[in-house]
Amino acid sequence: MSAPAGLLVNFLPPSSIYIESLPEFSLYPLLMAALGFAQWFWLAPRLVSSVMSWHRVQSATGFDLIRKKAADVIILLTTWLLAEAIAIGFSMTLNRTTDGLGCHVGSVLFHLWLALPTAAAAMLAAIATVSLFRAEGSAFWIGALTALFLCVSAVEAAMLLSADTAGRDRAGQLVGAVTPALVCVLAGVVAARRPFGSAARNSSTCSGE
Repeated sequence: MSAPAGLLVNFLPPSSIYIESLPEFSLYPLLMAALGFAQWFWLAPRLVSSVMSWHRVQSATGFDLIRKKAADVIILLTTWLLAEAIAIGFSMTLNRTTDGLGCHVGSVLFHLWLALPTAAAAMLAAIATVSLFRAEGSAFWIGALTALFLCVSAVEAAMLLSADTAGRDRAGQLVGAVTPALVCVLAGVVAARRPFGSAARNSSTCSGE
C-alpha cells in the first residue's frame, strides 16, 4: 500500500476486537488492505481517466484550456517520475556487474555505465511523451522532459564534484550527467520523425497500392 492510504490509516482511532479465549484481533490490516485496494483499483483509474480526458479536450474556452495545460504538466511529471523509478530498478539489477566493473575501466566509461539505466529510462520516457503529445506538437514537451533529466543529473554531478576535492573524476561525472538528457533528445527526435498511428497505416497502404 502506498503512502496516502497508509497516512489516512494513521489518523483512525485504535480499533481492535477482543474475543474471550482468542488472541486480540486488530482491524488495521483489513483497513489498510481496503484503502489500498480502493486507492489503486477505484481512485487511481478515475484520476487517470479525468487527466487524459482533460489532455484530449479540443475546446478553446479559458477553463478548458487551463485544465488541459494542468493535465499536460501532470502527464509530463508522471512520465518523468515513472522513468526515474524504472531507472532505479535497472540500476538495482546491474549492481553486481557495477561492483566488478569499477576496477577494469576508466572514469569516463564507468560513469557512462552508471548513467546507462537512466539513459534507457529517458529513452522510454521520450518515446512515451512523443506518442502522448504528437497531436499538438511534442517538441516543447521533449525539451521540458530533457530539462528535468538534466537538472537531476546536474544536481547529482554537483554533489559528487563537491565531494571530489582532487577532481579526478570530473570529466566522467560531467559525461554521466549529460548522457540521459542527450539520449532523451535523440530518442524524442527520432520518435517524432516516425509515422504514427493512422499516418503510418495510410503510408503503408499507399505504398502497397
